[in-house]
Amino acid sequence: MKKLLSHTIILGAAITGFSLSYASTPLSADQIKSIQSPFSYNVGMNFDTMAAPSVNNLSSAEELMKNVSTNIKLFRVYRLCAVGSANCSVIDIPTQALAKQMQEDSSIEAVIGTLNVMPISANDWVKKLKQTFGSSVNQIKAILIGNEVNANNISASELKARIQAISQALTANGLPDISVSASFNGLPRIGNDPNANAIFDPYMNAVVNSWKSTWNHGYPFVEFDPYADALVSQKTPQNIINAAPKVFSEYYADVYHNYISRFKTSSGKPLQAFIGETGAEGIEDKDASYAVKVNNAITSSLTSQHSMASGYTIPTFLFEMVNEPNKADGQRQMGFFNNDGQSNGSNIPNWVSDKK
Repeated sequence: MKKLLSHTIILGAAITGFSLSYASTPLSADQIKSIQSPFSYNVGMNFDTMAAPSVNNLSSAEELMKNVSTNIKLFRVYRLCAVGSANCSVIDIPTQALAKQMQEDSSIEAVIGTLNVMPISANDWVKKLKQTFGSSVNQIKAILIGNEVNANNISASELKARIQAISQALTANGLPDISVSASFNGLPRIGNDPNANAIFDPYMNAVVNSWKSTWNHGYPFVEFDPYADALVSQKTPQNIINAAPKVFSEYYADVYHNYISRFKTSSGKPLQAFIGETGAEGIEDKDASYAVKVNNAITSSLTSQHSMASGYTIPTFLFEMVNEPNKADGQRQMGFFNNDGQSNGSNIPNWVSDKK
């Protein structure tokens, strides 16, 4: 999804032009293994077709999902209700395709997003969720309120109210164990930046203070989107490729050590962070061949984690299933698959479909 330019708001370094020095310490094997997630799998895939016209129809989306789900078993879709659908009368195409495949494959798990502006009440939304997914509804592990809420005019107080409303509706409809959280376009890399803290602390508290003990074994979590291009000042394709592993070893590591560790539930359960999107803005159409190299640098880093941590990685959702040609140049070349669900050269390791 579209980011704020270069993610500068969240790096804590915008004022000084990336001059801050971060003392990044990559996570150890034990630290990776200790991250608590509600998913059976380490790595999932984001699935959206709104900016991919060739697959933005139900038959193509269903074929794509069927083929990709032989390699990946965890998916995130961005919205239950289609954009512009009054009263949620139309379910978004990727969500319909995912629901169909989940009903045929009980090993698939899912994260479902809401629109940034809800067209119906929380209770009606949950009823639509149950109607759409039917017998597979318990394979849904989390609901995300909106997308990148800090960049989409959803305040911390609104986020808290919406989490609580969906929580109450889930409980009322017999789904009390589905976690409810949010995603952010990034998180601060240092813990003592008053400007960043003023923006993000209220959001973290909104999640942590709304968390239920039945969600993710009591451990709250958020997702954030640390793109590789945010780590370099000279955004050449090769620099972005070289920066891709640092999404984990530097950016995520700083957030883990310096920021999210400050937040705990009343019972002492610390906040967890998952990577909600990978990739890089700035790989333009003229440099399209580099996009697959960015994807492969990311999955290579995940494979290294998987080996080091004996079958565990930082929980990560790859972005995106297919290229999105209707986006601006520099945001189109992020797909891991061709439109038929076959490989475009991006490597999906065999272990991705294995349970932890």
